[in-house]
Amino acid sequence: MALHLLHHKSWHVWNRDNIAKVKNDEAEHETELREQRRLHQEAESKRRYQLLKRKANGEPVDIDEPPTEIVTEAMLQARAEAAIKAKPKESFMKAEKMLRKNKGTFDKNDDITVPVGDTWRKKRVEEEGAPDSGLDFLSKLEHESIHGKEEEVVPEKKEEKKEPLNIIDAAKERLEAERLKQLNVSIMSTMLVDKKTLNPWYEQKAGAAFITDEKNVDARKKKKREDRRNKEDPMYQMDQLVTAKREREDSIKRAEDEALHGHLSSYRRAQHQERMRKKEEEKRREERKKMKDVPKREGKKSIEEMRRERMDREKRERERAMSLPQGGRKDTDRSSRSVSLTPVLSRNERENPYHNQYGNYADGRDRGRREGYTTERAGNVSRLREDY
Repeated sequence: MALHLLHHKSWHVWNRDNIAKVKNDEAEHETELREQRRLHQEAESKRRYQLLKRKANGEPVDIDEPPTEIVTEAMLQARAEAAIKAKPKESFMKAEKMLRKNKGTFDKNDDITVPVGDTWRKKRVEEEGAPDSGLDFLSKLEHESIHGKEEEVVPEKKEEKKEPLNIIDAAKERLEAERLKQLNVSIMSTMLVDKKTLNPWYEQKAGAAFITDEKNVDARKKKKREDRRNKEDPMYQMDQLVTAKREREDSIKRAEDEALHGHLSSYRRAQHQERMRKKEEEKRREERKKMKDVPKREGKKSIEEMRRERMDREKRERERAMSLPQGGRKDTDRSSRSVSLTPVLSRNERENPYHNQYGNYADGRDRGRREGYTTERAGNVSRLREDY
């Protein structure tokens, strides 16, 4: 009896927990894609706004300037966790280096703090004119104009505060700086790629990966694989047998035709077959004609006529038998050594009495044994004689 252990496996695809996990992964994937598209639209709107603003102010505009890369919050969290898992000393040194680069100050207790005056954030706001939050930017964008400097809204200055910054916050700040410098190539490619390619591996077709790998396989391995598949396929074997049978029958028929009409071409062979067909038709026509020339049989004869014909035929047979040398009785005289032929009594079969069940004649008289007679049966003449 087979053991049913599949439902005990953690990788069972029809398990409820696994199904729920797959659905959650799909939902998270869709949410991440929507967030990436939203951030990309915000970044693109910021870039276009800055371009139009510079163009209105008469400043040089770089039309080919690519948009900045958008990094989601999940990506930031993953990178921050990776930084935490690293050595504490290295993480602290990275955060310290980043803060020193931005001209930050530290407390007396050597705790990492935000740079005084938040000069880094101020510089970014002055250069890009973009606040920290995309929602704040969209709310302020309604009140801004791109046709003049007098209508521009100056971003509000934030109060200078010293916020404590741990390793995770320092890593986030660094990643945010990298995000502003990198290009938004990944997001653009994600939006241009077909949705089918974004599906997880378990939703893709089973043969897609195999077809991709098969393109790089040389012809020899490909042929070997196909031969192995065909060898294990019963339908392919049946097709091969049927094809071989048809070829064998065609070859036999071709050999017979060549044996009969091998010296003729196809056109002359057709002519020869036509002539043979006409000859067969002519032969059948002649046979039917001969059958018509045969005189029709007369009506049925009477019994008396048939009996008379039979009697005449038997008479001729008896006369012919008498004319033969062995037809007479041989009486040999030893002294004279001479043979004399004497007529033999002959009796008609119709005049002979019938035998009864005891071997005697029906009339009770044993004339046949006393007188002697000959009978003719099937053309053979035999003599019966007994002497008492």
